[in-house]
Amino acid sequence: MNLGELWSELERRMPHERAGRISQRILPDSSVDLFVTVVTSRGGATRRALELQVANEALADLDAPVGTRQVALGIEDRGGGRTALVLGLEDPGARDLFAAMGADVAMATASLSGDDEAVNAWMGRFAKWRRMLQGGAQGLSPRRQRGLYAELLTIRDHLVPEAGFDEAILAWKGPDGAPRDFELGGYGVEVKSSAANEPQVVLVHGERQLDDSGLEALVMVHQSLDVLRDAGESLPDIVTDLRAGAEGLIEAGTLEDRLLQSGYADVHAPFYARRGYRVRRTSFFHVRAGFPRIIEDDLADGLGAVRYSLAVDACRDFEVGEDFLTSLLGAESA
Repeated sequence: MNLGELWSELERRMPHERAGRISQRILPDSSVDLFVTVVTSRGGATRRALELQVANEALADLDAPVGTRQVALGIEDRGGGRTALVLGLEDPGARDLFAAMGADVAMATASLSGDDEAVNAWMGRFAKWRRMLQGGAQGLSPRRQRGLYAELLTIRDHLVPEAGFDEAILAWKGPDGAPRDFELGGYGVEVKSSAANEPQVVLVHGERQLDDSGLEALVMVHQSLDVLRDAGESLPDIVTDLRAGAEGLIEAGTLEDRLLQSGYADVHAPFYARRGYRVRRTSFFHVRAGFPRIIEDDLADGLGAVRYSLAVDACRDFEVGEDFLTSLLGAESA
């Protein structure tokens, strides 16, 4: 389903000399009423939108929807007891991203049979996209690309072999806003990365990220990566590899959710493809008493949300072998 082509066709059919709206129902096999729409103002400007039309009562208790700078989310009366939940493109420069988002939201909604379920699916899916859009419609910064690559590398090379794919993806809690990247049973794993040609310093976000309170063990994995031009493994490469491994498994959809929550959208893949990575060194650290860190118990009343730099070499007294993490994961999966 190429929504971009559908909107382009509607724009060609729309009379530009007057204001108006033209719609086309999509996914005809679905029992849910989904439409692509183009609205033209008197000045000739056009606005692309995706609509979910439901009975009025299905939206009666919905909280005021909140969109983003690029995409508006609103409610419009369509008459005859019908109301439309509308995603509208606000930033013409985000057309490709809007088409990808629209297709994803539509497909997540189309499989439902009732209006209430369709509205919940629509809002839930858009919430994941909204978080990604708030991080920047132009895609991930080079630092965030590297950080996401390091997390996916840790999943593929260290978590999946011991815990299995489904458990590894379920353990990926960072995109959901958890303090640490991975939580598996009573164990936590926090992944950090550095470019190998830069000082080996990592950023710690918050006083809970390296706090092992309530955990049986906390491991910090540091990936020191060579960053290469048109060589090595790119972020889209490792995403493709993980998707291939996920095919047919229960948590394949969860992988897609976590990627989206991390800010990864396929529409940006061509911009990421020329930056590749090669592992220079992977280090494992057992975070425990004495580890160089700031935790909640260290803070005076009124202080919080700390952010600080940590030199990797300062952690070497706490370095352990990969077998330490392997033993933890093996015990959890046993």
